[in-house]
This record gives sequence, structure tokens and C-alpha cells, in this order.
Amino acid sequence: MRTSYKLTLKISLFVAIISGAFSKGWKEKPFYEDCKYGDVLLVGLFSLHRKTADDECATSLNIQEFANAQAMVYAIDQVNKSPYLLPNITLGYRIFDTCGIPSRANAMAFSLVTDNTPTERGDVFNATTPDEQVFSSCLVNVSTRPIAAVIGPSDSASSVVVASMLQAGNTALISPSATSDELSLPYYETFFRTVPPDSQQAVVISDVINYFNWTYIWVIGSDSSYGRYGVRALEHVAHERNTFCIHSIDYIPSANYENKIQRIVTRLKKATTVKVILLWTGGISTLHYFFQECYKQKLFDRTWIAPDGWSEATSVLTSLYSLEYSAVIGTTFRRFNASGFEDDFVSINASSPRFQNEWSKEFWQQVNNCSQFPWKGCGDQLTRINEDLFSIMHSTTSAYVIDAVQAAAHAIDAVYRCQQGPYNLSKTTCPLSNALADNVLRFLRNVQFQGLTGDISFNENGDSLRSVAYDIVNYQLVPGETPILKQVGTWGGFNEQRLQLQRELLVWNNGSKVVPSSRCSESCPPGTRQSAIMNCCWECIPCRSGSVSTSYSSTNCTACLADEKPNQGNTACEPLPLNNLSPDDPRGIGLLVAAAIGVILTLLTFGVFVKYRTTPVVKSSNQELSYVFLLNIFVAFLAACFLIFKPTPFLCTAYMFVVPICVNISLSILFLKTARLLHVFDFQGAASSKSCWIYNRKYQFIALGSLNILPVVFIIILLFFEPPSVHVIIVPLHHKTITCEHNESIVGEIIHVTIYAYELFLSLMVTCYAFRARKLPSNFKETKYIAFTMYIQLITWGLVIAIFTSLKTERTRTFLNCCAQLCSAFSFLLCNFAPKLFIILLHPEKNTPEFVKAALTRDTMAKMMSNTFHRSRRTVSEPPPLSLESNGKPTLVKDVNLNESNGKRAPRRFTWDSPTTIRDQMTHRDVVELHMRNGISPTHVNRASSESCGKGILVESGDCNTGNDGECAFHNTAMTMNKLENPVTLRNEDYKSVVEDTSL
Repeated sequence: MRTSYKLTLKISLFVAIISGAFSKGWKEKPFYEDCKYGDVLLVGLFSLHRKTADDECATSLNIQEFANAQAMVYAIDQVNKSPYLLPNITLGYRIFDTCGIPSRANAMAFSLVTDNTPTERGDVFNATTPDEQVFSSCLVNVSTRPIAAVIGPSDSASSVVVASMLQAGNTALISPSATSDELSLPYYETFFRTVPPDSQQAVVISDVINYFNWTYIWVIGSDSSYGRYGVRALEHVAHERNTFCIHSIDYIPSANYENKIQRIVTRLKKATTVKVILLWTGGISTLHYFFQECYKQKLFDRTWIAPDGWSEATSVLTSLYSLEYSAVIGTTFRRFNASGFEDDFVSINASSPRFQNEWSKEFWQQVNNCSQFPWKGCGDQLTRINEDLFSIMHSTTSAYVIDAVQAAAHAIDAVYRCQQGPYNLSKTTCPLSNALADNVLRFLRNVQFQGLTGDISFNENGDSLRSVAYDIVNYQLVPGETPILKQVGTWGGFNEQRLQLQRELLVWNNGSKVVPSSRCSESCPPGTRQSAIMNCCWECIPCRSGSVSTSYSSTNCTACLADEKPNQGNTACEPLPLNNLSPDDPRGIGLLVAAAIGVILTLLTFGVFVKYRTTPVVKSSNQELSYVFLLNIFVAFLAACFLIFKPTPFLCTAYMFVVPICVNISLSILFLKTARLLHVFDFQGAASSKSCWIYNRKYQFIALGSLNILPVVFIIILLFFEPPSVHVIIVPLHHKTITCEHNESIVGEIIHVTIYAYELFLSLMVTCYAFRARKLPSNFKETKYIAFTMYIQLITWGLVIAIFTSLKTERTRTFLNCCAQLCSAFSFLLCNFAPKLFIILLHPEKNTPEFVKAALTRDTMAKMMSNTFHRSRRTVSEPPPLSLESNGKPTLVKDVNLNESNGKRAPRRFTWDSPTTIRDQMTHRDVVELHMRNGISPTHVNRASSESCGKGILVESGDCNTGNDGECAFHNTAMTMNKLENPVTLRNEDYKSVVEDTSL
């Protein structure tokens, strides 16, 4: 089956090739052949002459390909000299010129596959001249030797047809320069190459495009395997990366391309935004015409990207129509060091045996510009290849040619070693076929060695990818000099830094150093997104609220997280600003200053009280409770600062515990003070007893603890079972606030309500008691200030609650809460201690026991007389002001108009400086008259009884008899005092207590 398939293929191909060959008129350039005898042959197919526009061989020699052919000869000589490769076996060669014409290369491949006889081959090659007969005789001598593999051809189009032909004979084709990705398809099982495929070159070109930020390019390819598969590989990379866009793709046919090129150039001229054009073609004649058309239509100011197909074509580059107006940057295969070949090549002269063939004659004639025949007509011209000439001839593919020969030699060596004895080659057994080409093909798949271009081995597609390297070149026009192709960078490997460019060496349009731009639309900056309006063109749309784009040319915007917001330009998400009060905030600073002032005032007050602790004002203030009160106020000022700092679990817990306890302790102290004053001056006639618990300081602290035990227990329970936590309140895209949140259950809410209700109850009780004590003697005004304190407390918290519920921002709520705390603390401090400090510091004369006793007696008598005269049918003048007698004691001068009906009695004056003076100044008649003004009839005057004690002793006297029941009465009066309205009880044993324990 396989034999019949091959036979059918051979016959059909032979007929097609023979008919095509003669129709093309190859008689103008016969099949010259350079050969050398050997035990085993390698065939070389090189484009020693370029292809013309009519698919004919050009007359001029392609010196780069001539150098590649010499590289093959050099590599075979090195193998023959090696003691390790093919010992006792000589490699020979046969080299043909394909002229870059696929059909011509196919005809040669057909002759190799069909094993034509020398006579048949001579007919096909049209050997008619004497020189050609020499080559024919060479063929007769060499043709009997087996062909192991074929090296070449140079172009991808020829390689495709040759690979298809050689596959029929299972003959390996190793190309040093064919790069089309089509040859990597599984259809070409016998194809191998030492050069990287175009899929790798597409990656290199894409890296260059990305490096210069070109986003809009035009691609033109040749309508061939090289052009179409190269453009397809670039499209694939562009689609994967999505970093640049291809405006249009055009293909130029191999023949009759004039009209097509004209239309392409016309369109290019109209596309003013496209400044970078990739020409993926290798046809030299096509390129010449293309650039001529560009010059004709004045298509200037463009940057051309040249792949390996023409990046080293000096004939195109030197004649580039507008090099002074345009720029060329290209990719070439890495120029590896082949010093051995260079030394060997420059040692050859015109008389060397290797140069005794038709192509060598053409070479010397071309470099010396002398006639073709006779050879001696060149005279004393160049007869040796110098370094300057070698630099022109040497192409980047020479090293790949040498590696291709080495790969074939290693495979042949493996075959012979396996036949001669045990040979261990992984995945390969000793060949079973008698055909050398079949055996070489099998072993070639597993060849691995270190060549000039790197580690050489072939994958399942026949590609060698273990060492992929390129050079980046820039064609530059130096004024006054010949244009040069300058290496400006390298590309190698597959790491992130694979592309290395020296930007300072690049020359762009018009000799500029500025990198040209090629884009349909300018890149959309961060903060916007690209919205396509046509192919590769877009408009920039700002990102919507809450989303950002962080890079140029972004196609979408990314939404920020819940706790983030876009910055001003929507270029990045940033954390939401913290909307809490802070120590560096103006309002926070104000609160801290106010709290600091409160703390300082509290400490100063404490210091004053300690210093003047023996004075009546301090002693009458109940020192122990006052110190506790000041400590509580101090803590309240500090607690007001808790919310100024960033909430933490500790601060939240401390605030939840300290604030309500401070308020409750303050209210409890005020409650005890007002209750004690009311007990001393009982307006309802409650008995004042020295043994009452309210006068005992020990019991006062017990009472203080009892009043606070309930809220303390409740708060501890609440903190233990439901501790507060830090909660973040987010206002989307605006700010976030960190607060203390109480995740309370129904029980927790009930406890909180109970605590607040208890504090409200205490507040109302203190307010009520303070209001009831408003008529105390003027010296005992503390209840009035306590009343002011409670009024401020109730009004403040009432306003806070009303405003707090209407506020939406947590920051303002916190500020209001802190203000209320400070206001509460200041009211406790100033209303209760400022009057005392005023007397202690500014009026020390009032802070003496004598003044206090005098003032107390004065207020007592004034109250008594005011109540008595108010009920009298006679007119009593207003109480006179306080005055000082000559002895410095306060004296109350009282004029009492005891006008009788006859008007004969004069007013009486009383000097009231102590209780005993009243007795000395008042007579029995005065007392009776005072009783009568209270509506007490003299007929009802009885001896004082036990039930009268404590209910109205107007004036206490040393002559007063006090029984067990507390009965007190004047001996010189015949009536009791229990009928007086609102009498003020003042006894000797109570006088001291009032002075020491009751504030002014």
C-alpha cells in the first residue's frame, strides 16, 4: 500500500514538474551543481540567485546565500576531520541553486526522490555546454552514493513543496532559514529546522511594538506560506495580549502585484493615524516596487518593521526611497560567533580548489566588476576574501547552516554506530530499514548536541526551540556615509527581561531621536475607560461613581470595596476617611482644651480645700463628701475625652462604665447634701436631733454607696454578658465612622432603661429638695446652687436628647455627647464650689466662726420677725440692713413699730448680735405683743407643756428650763410658743452643728 502510494505520487509529480519546468524557460539558468564525493551525501538547496518578478533566476549572484553554501561545505569538512563523528566514513555533498523559485526547488527534490540515473538527470538539467558537461560528469561520479538528508531550502515557500516531495521518499529536510509556521504542522513529518519558527518571531515583534507603546499598526504580508502564517501568528499574539490593534491586513501576490500595491499605498496615505507598518514579506522585487510606489505617492513619515525576510536585504535598504524621512526597525536571527568558518572562508582565494566552479567565477566577477569570460580578464583585481567583504557576505543564517549539517551528521553517526554494535539511544532502536534516509530520519528526531546556536534538539514538530535568540536592528542613514544596519538590541529566552534595547542608539523619522507614536486614539488615562467606536479606535469615558481604572487604555472600570472610595481622579481606590473626632481635629482640640481646663480647675479646687480645710466654709461643706465629689468630677472630665480618640474595645468598655457611674455619684452626693440641710432646717417642724444618722459621716458614706450599688451592679452585669464592641458605620463613597456599639438583647435594653430611669429619679429628687430649701437662711445658699446645677443638668440632657435624635452623622452626635459631658461636669464643679472659692479666696473675713454665728443669728431672727409682723394688724417696716458696731461685730438694727391705738408708745430698737442679747433687750410686754400679732390671745396663755418642745421656741435663753421632753419656755411669760406660725427652732446644742456642717 505504501509502495503504490509513493509510486503514484512520484508519477504525478514528475509529470507536473517536467511540464512546468520547460514552460518556465529554465534554459536561461540551468541546474548547476557543486558536488564532492563521499560515502554518504548531503544535498544542499540554496537560493544562489534571487528570483525575478517573472519567476526567473536573476543574473546577479546572491552573495549571502553563496556564503551559506560555503558554510555547508565548511561544516562537512569539519565532520570529515572529526575523530568522533563518522569515523572511517566520508561525507560528500551536492549543492543546487533553487533561485528562490518553489517550482524549481520542487523539480530538484523530485529528481532526488525518484533516484534518476545520470543520463536522465543530465537531460533534465539541460547540460549542453562544455562547462555543464563537467558538472554532469560530477553527477555521474556522485550519484551512486546514498543521500542521507537535504539541507535547505532558504525560503519557506520552497521548503513547503520540497518537504512535501521528500516526504514521499522518507528523506529528512533540515532547513536553516525557513521560518513559516506552516512547516510545523503534522503534515510535514520529515521537516526539521535549526532556526526558530515565525511564531517566535511574532512574539519578538509584539514585544517591540509593546516596548514603544504602538497600539495601532498596519500589517502587509506576502501571499505565501511565509507571509500568511507569519501574519496569522502575529494576530494570535495580538489577540492574547490585547495591547495593540491591527488596523488592516493586506496580502501582496507573488505575481501581478502592481495594482494591488498601488491600492494599498493609497489607503495607507489616508490612514494618517497609522504610523507603524509591518511588512511580512521576503520578495525582494516586490519590496522594490512597493517602496517605489510609496515614493511616487509621497507616503513619508512612516516607521517600517522588517522581519527576518528582508531585514538584512541590503539591496532593498540601500535603495529605500525615503530613508531620510522614514525609519526601519527589524528583527534578525542572532549573529552567533562562527569564527572557525570566518577564518576558513577568508583564507580562500580565487585559485583555491573550492572556488573552481561556476558560482565561484560569478562571485569573483561580481565583486571585481569584471567580464564573465575569460576568467583571466579580471586582471589584478581582488582575489582573496578579506574581512570587509566577509562582513557583507556573512548572514545570520550561516551558523544555523552549520548546525543543520551537524544535526544530520549526528543522526548518520548514530545509524552507523547502531549497525556496528550495541548503541544506546533513548526511544530509538536499531534501524530495520535498508534505506539510509529512513534510518537517518528516525534517529534525527532524538538528536541532541551543543551547536553554534545553542542546544540543538527537535520537538515533535521538527522545531528547535531550546535556544531562541534574535537581534534587533535599526537601519540608519549617516550623513556623508553609506547607510548602515546597526544592532540596537537583543531578544533571547523566555524571561521577563528578554527584550533589551539601547534606546539611545535608535534613529527614527528624519533622523529624530523621538520615538514615533502610532495610535488611532490617544490612550485613555487612568480614571477613564475606553469605549470602542470603530476598529481599534475608542473614546474615553470617565469611570462612574465608585469605580476606578488604574492604568492607561483600560477597557473597564473596577468598583472599589465597601470601605474604599475613588480618589479625585478615579485612578485608585483609597480607604474611606475616618469621620471620628480626633485630637488633631479642630473640634477635638476644643474639647480637649475644655476638658484640660476642667481638670485644672478641679485640681485647684481640691488644693484650696486641702489648704483651708480648718476654715468654717470648708468644714461646713462636709469635707469627705466634697473630696469624693471633686474626684468624681475629675474622672468625669477625663471620661468626656474618651470619645475624642479612636474607639477601641477598652475605651468603649471604660466609657460605658465610667460615665453613668460618675453621673450617679454626683447626683447621690447632691441628694445627701440637700436632704441634710432640710433636716437641719425642717420647715415642717420635724424634730432636729443630734443623734440623727444624717449627721454621722460614716453613715453618709454608707448611704452614698447604697445609692450607687444598683447602677454599678447592673452595669457590671451588662458588661460581662454583653460587652460593647467596635462597630464601623460606612457611608458609601463618603466616610466611615468607628463607634462603640452595644449589641444588646431585650434584657440589656431593660437594664439600660432602668439605669437611666434611676438617674432621672435622683435628679428629680435633688431638684425637688433644692426647690424646697430655697427659703433657708441667706447664709445657707448651697441648696440654691444645687438647684441651679440640676436645672442645668436637666436642660442640657433634655436638649441633647432632642437634638441627638435628629442628627444623622455619628461625628456630630459624638461631639454633642462630649459637649454634654463637659457641660455636666462644669455645672457640678462651678455651681457647687465656685461660691465657696469666692469667699475663701476673695472674702476671707467672711470665713470666720464669729461672722458665721452672727450671720446665722441674724437670718434666724429676721425670719422670725418677718413672719410675725406679716400677720400683725400693725405695720412693720422692712428689716434693716446689716451694720457693724464699734466692736466690729455684725449688728442687726431693727425698728419695731409697736403703735398702739393711742399712738403714745415710741418705736423700740433691738440690737441683735447674739441670742442672749434678745433676752436682755426684750421685756415681757414685747413678747406679749409679738404673740398678739400672731393671733394668740392672752387668755390662752398657759404654762408650757411637753408637746410644745421643738415647735416654736422663738428665742433661746439661759433661763429656759428644758425638761426630758424638750420643753422650753420663758419664766416671765404666761403663754406658750407653740402657736407661732412657722417659728424657727434654734437651740444651744444645735447652734454649733449648724455653723460647722451647713454651708453659707
